[in-house]
Amino acid sequence: KPDVIWFYNVQIISPKTLIELKKNLPNTIFAQYANDNPFSLYAKKSMWKNFLESIALFDIHFVYRLNNLNNYKKFNTKNVHLLRSYFIPEEDFPEETKNIPDRFQCDVVFAGHYENDGRIEILEKICNQGYKLNIFGGGWEKAFSKLKPNSPLRNFFPIYPVIKDEYRYAICGAKVALCFLSKLNQDTYTRRNFQIPAMKTAMLSEWSEDLSTLFINGKECEFFKDSNELLKKLAKLLSDENHRKNIALSGYNKVYKDGHDTINRMHFFLQKIINIKTY
Repeated sequence: KPDVIWFYNVQIISPKTLIELKKNLPNTIFAQYANDNPFSLYAKKSMWKNFLESIALFDIHFVYRLNNLNNYKKFNTKNVHLLRSYFIPEEDFPEETKNIPDRFQCDVVFAGHYENDGRIEILEKICNQGYKLNIFGGGWEKAFSKLKPNSPLRNFFPIYPVIKDEYRYAICGAKVALCFLSKLNQDTYTRRNFQIPAMKTAMLSEWSEDLSTLFINGKECEFFKDSNELLKKLAKLLSDENHRKNIALSGYNKVYKDGHDTINRMHFFLQKIINIKTY
């Protein structure tokens, strides 16, 4: 007889099952969270059918992105809260250079998945500028067929994801870490926006209005809106060590000050649950 059941990215539990559960657990709070975007134009409707039909059955909803708050209004659901992603202090921390294998040390790194949104062209331009680039992440096999015969990115394949210690090495081994935003999920921020500063690496991130409320451009990170701005800011970060280190330190202080870690996220979650129980 739990106080709370947390449903995460629920896709295979039917509304009928939820109704039966609620009958048997009348005093339990049913909380729902999805970090993917069930409302995206690119989301497979068949995959999210149960999720969408079950929205009214939950007592409280937590969403990953701001625009999902408006999505829930269409379902006449009021108890909806923004629960952003996070960094894990025990995993996402600054690593000393002496501990980082040579293959992870570079000028700039992108550790993230592939999307056909122009990031290939940007990474090619970075290579053509002569910078030492590392790429890690999932889904990159889809990109290989799109590369031109003379693309410098061909030398990077196969490209694999990195996790745990290797992810930290990948970020901390770079002077600058890139961050692109998923267009498929309509993201206005990503988990890397908190992980990179937490590892005290200078972050060069794609701009969004949402992110501009979280970080001060030119002080706690650098934002770019197009490839020209990215290359210009990357050149400054790599040539000006003091500026780069100040960005890294200020970003590090910011994510801790604003509580973007796991513990503070769960404090927020629990407080919303307590509010329901005491209402």
